Amino acid sequence: MINYMMLEGRLINDPQPIKLEKNLKLQFQLEFNYFGNKTGVINCSVWNEKAKELTYLEKGMKIVAAGSLVPLEWDNKKTGLKSHGHEFRITDARKID
Repeated sequence: MINYMMLEGRLINDPQPIKLEKNLKLQFQLEFNYFGNKTGVINCSVWNEKAKELTYLEKGMKIVAAGSLVPLEWDNKKTGLKSHGHEFRITDARKID
């Protein structure tokens, strides 16, 4: 099975750098259009060297990004139950006009 996707959209917040031991994670949300008139938002992450390359990104910039959809699971602090979601793990991105 192939897990690869490309999205074009605008950053709706400034990317947040997070240091995790020897790794660097850059996370942000991307707003994109689909079916012509519908809008979606997806949580994104970029890791290590690519994260260092993309630290110039900021809120409002339009990018095209490629990567894969990664399932996530975490403990919900309010309910104590497992919560599930997805993240777009970006392997390549470029600013566009």
